[in-house]
Amino acid sequence: NVGRRRKAGIVDEAFLQKAQYRSSLQFLDGELRDAYEELKRLHPKDYKEVAYVGMNELYYFQVHSLFPEVEVDAKAKEAFTFYYELAKKRWKDFSLYGRALAAIAFYRGGDKELAKTIVESIREFSTTTDEMGMFWLKNESGYLWHQAPISAHTRLMEALEVVDPKVQEQDEMRLWLLNQKRTQNWDNTIANVDALNVLLLSG
Repeated sequence: NVGRRRKAGIVDEAFLQKAQYRSSLQFLDGELRDAYEELKRLHPKDYKEVAYVGMNELYYFQVHSLFPEVEVDAKAKEAFTFYYELAKKRWKDFSLYGRALAAIAFYRGGDKELAKTIVESIREFSTTTDEMGMFWLKNESGYLWHQAPISAHTRLMEALEVVDPKVQEQDEMRLWLLNQKRTQNWDNTIANVDALNVLLLSG
């Protein structure tokens, strides 16, 4: 959320320094490197075949994309490249939420055409009505917090706005979000924060 506010120009560099974002990113680099080394240790011959990109890796790429001036730690670059390239190959296996994270990270990472392809695939699953706005029927509740419909919807809104913004589309997605608030709660505390962020920061 700090990174997203920075993109919107709400927080300044002094605040970021206090938040110690560089050391946080270095910690995440180390976590990715350790996971990669453990993968190779457990599967020395076929680690490329058994490896997969999960939500942790997708969040990592998306967070890093918010701070392009911070280079990936040298010891983690091999791991970064391995999982990043794997994500580019397997994005069709991701959930809607995962595709949204991937599209954002790829777009900011310079793979803009791939990001646009992913966004178009996201659009293909959407539904739009005059009453409800734009939403996704496949966006259903799960056990994990990122499977909350509100959190997923806000991330999809962000991906479409970052990669290929359309004013009418954003308005229609906001309509669905506000309808959910009017008829029921926004899932949980994290979903509330996500919804408020996207309503305040989106164009």
